[in-house]
Amino acid sequence: DRGYEGGGYREAMQEAAQVLAGRSGLPNADPIDAAVDYLAAGDTGRALESLEQAYQRHDPNLPYVAAMPMFDAVRGDQRFRDLLRRMGLAESE
Repeated sequence: DRGYEGGGYREAMQEAAQVLAGRSGLPNADPIDAAVDYLAAGDTGRALESLEQAYQRHDPNLPYVAAMPMFDAVRGDQRFRDLLRRMGLAESE
């Protein structure tokens, strides 16, 4: 609530992502959810960091980000392309 009242939707999503990221060491924490929230807040850097955490944790859902429209905002980013390459899902150039 404080995030939305203080800065609108983007601030609320940033706050939600930070809560999720703060739980990253917990077994049920989902860095992909945090990445989605960071993207909604316009923070592509932290979104990509969260995806990297998912990769390091061998998250079985990570390959799906290659096709999810919500990740279009980072599709052209070299870090995202590198992540796809490391998963064997590199897009054609």
